[in-house]
Amino acid sequence: MDVNELRGALLSHIPDPDAVLRRLAAKRRAQRRRRMILWGSAFGIAVAVVVAALVWSAGAPQPLTTQAAQSGAAQMSSPSSSSTGPEAANGCGGMLLTETLARARQAGGSIVLAHGTLTGRSTADPEVQAEMVLNAVETLAGPPVADRTMVWLSTARGPSGPIPGADAGSLWAPDGSLFGIVWPQRLTNWPTGTTLRVAPVVDQQVIFSNAGCWAGVEGQPFTGKLAEVPGSDSYARAARTGFTAVPLDTVRRAATG
Repeated sequence: MDVNELRGALLSHIPDPDAVLRRLAAKRRAQRRRRMILWGSAFGIAVAVVVAALVWSAGAPQPLTTQAAQSGAAQMSSPSSSSTGPEAANGCGGMLLTETLARARQAGGSIVLAHGTLTGRSTADPEVQAEMVLNAVETLAGPPVADRTMVWLSTARGPSGPIPGADAGSLWAPDGSLFGIVWPQRLTNWPTGTTLRVAPVVDQQVIFSNAGCWAGVEGQPFTGKLAEVPGSDSYARAARTGFTAVPLDTVRRAATG
């Protein structure tokens, strides 16, 4: 091999500077794409955690738990006046009603007035629940809820009896009138479907009690009849801590913010 051939062979192994720069730029673009994917995933997880926290704090049911085991008591006065009696022991904290409803709105729940009728269907997984159909629905806040919407009511009972640490279940007016928060299944992942946290509406008053975890509300005492899921014993359990009537107009203002 002469000198010229040797020089040619050596030069053939020297990388093209432009090719090297192109490969380096491609590697950097790939690294940036990977970082963007990782940051996007982390942001999505953070958003999901925030939404779940809002739903939880507003009193929506969580998978494999009872609605009654959550913080979310309604209260019209200051937090310092919340009950420290049996309501607190039954999983109901001292939260302002306005705050409870604001968190429901933020998390995507719908605050409604409606007429409810039991369908006769029930389930015991993970607790005894009853299906109700809503009609004459007035959506006060949140996504509109249509007539004939099916919801599930908590009884705070399992197959063997009342769930320890739970509230008293669900109550509504004898004529079906109710106030409540409707939670779509997509927000809660509750196994049975859309759920309703409910309070009765009687004579233009909303009746709050430990049924539904509406504890610590200030208003006038109430002693009238209310409707319940058959066999739930919700009325008797709620009566142990009493019923409080709040004017419907007051609750409307709290619902709409």
